[in-house]
Amino acid sequence: METSKNVAIYLDFENLAISAETVYPSRDKPLDLEPLVDYATTKGVICSRKAYADWSKDIFAQYQNRLMDQGFELIHLPETNLQGKIGSVVRLDVEGMEYMEIFPEIYSLIIGSGDTDFIPLIQRLRTKGKSVIVVGFEHSVGTLVKRNSDEFKSLEDLIGAPEEESPSFGLSDE
Repeated sequence: METSKNVAIYLDFENLAISAETVYPSRDKPLDLEPLVDYATTKGVICSRKAYADWSKDIFAQYQNRLMDQGFELIHLPETNLQGKIGSVVRLDVEGMEYMEIFPEIYSLIIGSGDTDFIPLIQRLRTKGKSVIVVGFEHSVGTLVKRNSDEFKSLEDLIGAPEEESPSFGLSDE
């Protein structure tokens, strides 16, 4: 009997929500995570779901109920500098490594982001034999992130085609 593989989903939610508004500018609450969760279930049993953002900001707060309904733990990270940046990358990196060390039965980490700051985490997890899947929007996921991860899954493929005025519209695989 084959055992299911365990999967954790960690979302750099600010990155995803801002990108979704760019890709789907005419949609109300354009970031639909149900297809992402459905996709994750094809990779194994989801044992942890976390979303990182400054939940006091309206652009992210509007998704709180939807995320909680889908079983996500919301990690609040307020702005920490004048540029409006938060510590999500550092916090997600630390928690990703910590969680994978504490729970060795987790086989895959799905990272929802395209930020190249996640490359050290991706590389470290892969050296430990873990699978790293990056999920994000085509225009906001760096080539190096795609190359370093085991798999890249486009949110446009999961959610639907981008709108004509979005930066992802008309992109082809090169």
